[in-house]
Amino acid sequence: MSGFKGTEGRWAVVDGLSAGKQVISESAPKVRRNIASCGGPKREHNAALIAAAPELLEALLLFTSKTEQGFVMNQSDIDKCKAAIAKALGNH
Repeated sequence: MSGFKGTEGRWAVVDGLSAGKQVISESAPKVRRNIASCGGPKREHNAALIAAAPELLEALLLFTSKTEQGFVMNQSDIDKCKAAIAKALGNH
């Protein structure tokens, strides 16, 4: 399994043009920072889920790596997973 190939850096939700939301990479150059644009009545929830994608992937990779090796998740690992879930749900 290979690592993440998408835009690196922390992804965040910001107000887009008009009433939409944008998911951006905070560390990318301004001309390349837009990841996604979300409109419609569920735009905030959809944008939160998209922005959390890198953290959710990291949490799943950690979980599968540990369990495949026969290890259990420690509290720090569980906290990372919970933080990724909270971000995806818009509760960060």
